[in-house]
Amino acid sequence: MKDKRKYIIVFIILAIYLLIVFLFNGKNIIRENFDSSYMMISPSTQWKFSKGNWTSVTNVVEYSMKSFKTYVNSKPFGNYNVTYNDKFYLFDDKRNSTHYNGKLLALRGTVPIDVIDFKEETIEISMPIIKEVLLERKIKASLETIRARKIEIDLDNDKEKEQIYTIYNVFNAKEGENSFAVIFIVNDNKKEYIYEKIEKYENTLTMCTPYIQNIIDIDKNKKYEIIMGCEYFSNNGTCHNLYNNNTKKYESIIRNC
Repeated sequence: MKDKRKYIIVFIILAIYLLIVFLFNGKNIIRENFDSSYMMISPSTQWKFSKGNWTSVTNVVEYSMKSFKTYVNSKPFGNYNVTYNDKFYLFDDKRNSTHYNGKLLALRGTVPIDVIDFKEETIEISMPIIKEVLLERKIKASLETIRARKIEIDLDNDKEKEQIYTIYNVFNAKEGENSFAVIFIVNDNKKEYIYEKIEKYENTLTMCTPYIQNIIDIDKNKKYEIIMGCEYFSNNGTCHNLYNNNTKKYESIIRNC
């Protein structure tokens, strides 16, 4: 009888321990073993989440003609079957093709993801922050060759808006100057550079023009991820980079080139 009681007590302690472990880590356990999702980004990026990691899709058959939630220019576009052949195509349930005009983001799977609408504005090149960046990064460039844009958004749910700046002179640089592109975030008056490439004028064709494609909220935890796009010259393609801030700073977790 005593032995039986001892086993019951051990079982209860073990059950309580497993319950505590699951309460603190259950989400990660489910995520790493059961969750899977697909993310398609125009013009050609194909990613999937499986076993706790984002990777590139190597076989279109995995998702072809399956239903996705689609967004164009960060706005809901509807549920469509998606396939890829040099570009993404959308079809309704009757297999009628649907045209879209803008930046496509298509999502499918068990990972909860919100797509955040945002506004981007062109800013004056004479703004002090642009001169600060040129000095900090030792960039030699004429102001008239620079293009600059800004997004104001609360990225980390602290009730205060951060600023995302995209500044570049790619394909506008003059001989003897730098060809450069930077994206940085200003939070509490501190800059965090998430993308930075600075080259000599002669290497301009190795550069790409950066832009913010999407801002999303993976897991709906109000800590937003950023999808950056970067277009290369002519038919050299477009890169995408997915950044998260799980470590209190933005880090790239997957890129497609």
